[in-house]
Amino acid sequence: LNKLAKERLCADGYLGRNEVIEINHPFANLTQNYPPLSVVSPIKLGHIGSMEVARKNSHLLYKIAEMFKNEVKNNQLCFETIGLITPNVIPFKNNWVLERVGNTKPNQPDYLTRTEYEKYLSELHFTLFFIDKQQYIFRTSGAIIDTIAFQKPIIAFKHPYFDYLISQVGPIGYFVDTIDQMAEVLHTITHAVPQTASDYSLFTNNLAQLKELFGVQTVAADLAQQLNNNN
Repeated sequence: LNKLAKERLCADGYLGRNEVIEINHPFANLTQNYPPLSVVSPIKLGHIGSMEVARKNSHLLYKIAEMFKNEVKNNQLCFETIGLITPNVIPFKNNWVLERVGNTKPNQPDYLTRTEYEKYLSELHFTLFFIDKQQYIFRTSGAIIDTIAFQKPIIAFKHPYFDYLISQVGPIGYFVDTIDQMAEVLHTITHAVPQTASDYSLFTNNLAQLKELFGVQTVAADLAQQLNNNN
């Protein structure tokens, strides 16, 4: 369920292009409308969905938060994780990330309810992703789909899937190669507020277009067209 797989699946010639159908993953219907936020302090940055080291490099959230602990103390930035924290992330935890993990009862999964998840996500200004370029090629990240649904601009490592999204509607956030470059972006958005506000408006407008592209009706029409073309 993404627009990255066909080229790779057909590259060796064993599958023809008419034998592969690829569609965007539609987003789930939200319980209510969540209008875009204004950029005011503290700027809230969040990792959403389950935290994983191998697939998502989620532990880097704690590293970048540590780098900006003074801004956290001064209430300029707030780093959050919204969702399940898997055991392999625990060794990296520190005091600079606010953890929204849901249930803490014994023998029960630490998942947030959908209502809680939507509430916390709606309060973020930016979502943060550290996904490796080799991951999420043949499947979609549900967290990215939620980012589109909520029109939350992204700060992330460069990835082919983000390249695809940008190719459809234009800029939707800040994309970097390294954690140090991400730190430069965070420094800029914290201290260059007028430019941040201008960028933010552009990103959210483009995400509104992307949200329409990932709506169920648009995805269904895309699927029907591909099926008709292949008959």
